[in-house]
Amino acid sequence: MKPTIAHRQFLTLESRAAAAFLVEPKNLRLLDPFLQNEQSIAQFATQLELNPNAAFKIVKKLETLGFITCTKEIMRRGKPIKLYQATAPAFFVPFTHIPAEHFIAEITKSNWETMLSAMNKLFSEGRLIEEGYGAITSHTPNGRIMLTPAKANGELWDASAPDFPAFAAAWLRLKLSFADAKALQTDLVKLYSSYLERDGSGDYLMGIFLIETPQT
Repeated sequence: MKPTIAHRQFLTLESRAAAAFLVEPKNLRLLDPFLQNEQSIAQFATQLELNPNAAFKIVKKLETLGFITCTKEIMRRGKPIKLYQATAPAFFVPFTHIPAEHFIAEITKSNWETMLSAMNKLFSEGRLIEEGYGAITSHTPNGRIMLTPAKANGELWDASAPDFPAFAAAWLRLKLSFADAKALQTDLVKLYSSYLERDGSGDYLMGIFLIETPQT
């Protein structure tokens, strides 16, 4: 099986400042419009719903860090308008510049805050409160104890019920061989990959973690 290539053309970042900027998820959103098309500052501001001043500062920062460059000037109503585009189709951040743990921490921080906000809304305003849900101690098949969502009568929730919110969360301690762990990894990737190209009306956040940990 041949390895998947994300981009055949990319620019390796030599600047640590540029690398640090890029690994912050919120900054990827600022760069993305320029990866897609040429943008004027006004177009960029409109697309991301920014005020002109903020848009100008961001464009100048992206330009200073080497992510974008002015590709042309056009005349509109007698005034020169600069158009900017990314200096490469993609950018590569070496872990020598940004350690892997910092990269993961930045991604996790942003998504964790989003997840907590969404879960707070679901648990405080939704049917979980109305139907008296809480959490009960239980054991997994391999004997580990955990807290599992349940009703006040001890009945575990049925996440597969058609009218139940599309929500799932679990931290599982698994006892696996390396072969089983690799098989699970493959199954998970196949499962979520089949949904990546869909374009529905709802925004959902999904996180997957599978890593060998020290035995406790």
